[in-house]
Amino acid sequence: MSDTDAPELFENKPDKEPKQAAPATEAGGQAPLPMLPPFYVKPWALDPVRHATAGIKLQTDFAFAASTNAIAVTVGEYAAAQAHYPIVFTGPEAPMSLAVMGVASDRNLFVRADGSWRPRCYIPGYVRRYPFVFDRIPSADQYLLCIDEGADLYMSAGGEPLFVNGKPSPLTDRALQFCSAFQNQAEETERFVKALWDEKLLVENHADMTLRNGEKRTLTGFHVIDEARLNALPDATVLDWRKRGWLGLAYAHLMSTQQWAILVEIASDEATHAGI
Repeated sequence: MSDTDAPELFENKPDKEPKQAAPATEAGGQAPLPMLPPFYVKPWALDPVRHATAGIKLQTDFAFAASTNAIAVTVGEYAAAQAHYPIVFTGPEAPMSLAVMGVASDRNLFVRADGSWRPRCYIPGYVRRYPFVFDRIPSADQYLLCIDEGADLYMSAGGEPLFVNGKPSPLTDRALQFCSAFQNQAEETERFVKALWDEKLLVENHADMTLRNGEKRTLTGFHVIDEARLNALPDATVLDWRKRGWLGLAYAHLMSTQQWAILVEIASDEATHAGI
């Protein structure tokens, strides 16, 4: 594979929050969905009438994430994520951090053929909250809890219920708490990555990789921290970032770059087995 036809890292570019996930309209229809974040097909605001008998499947299946090679991670996840994935950054127009999970644009190496996640590897919160998601109402600065009715996990009848006697079920309550926590972390992540851009610490980068069979892969379209620029930050900024916990986040990112080798090893094993 040459540099000219190398896969783009963010072919389906993750948004920091799915602001396009539209709730049901008063007429009972669905508002237009011009663009959706990864995984989501038909997000709809939870409704005790529409979803009176609905639920989700009880088994854990991550097949929905199998073709996404970069997934959003929040600052609260860096410590766990950096041990398994390279952490990279998006552009300044939508500042966010992502864990790289594949060496091709359409393959997540951590989702196995049976839909399970690779054992002992951290599963990002963005994945664990699915099929739930928040939709922001800008006029009220509030969020609606939605569910992806297009998800394989979703059941129009049966499964673990979304509502019981017209009230949110324990499942829905847990989803609301999880999405609230994720949203708070996403906002802090946006502040951190914006600060990286403001201090001109982020530089565009690419990853050139060679599998054991000789196949070459190149991923582009992401940014990383320039370590020399980080070390040259003014003392006042360093002190401020240490108090905010941002300095540790920057170094967690730098440590995560060691995980590119893990991606190459896993991809090489897959290529070997595919050739048998």
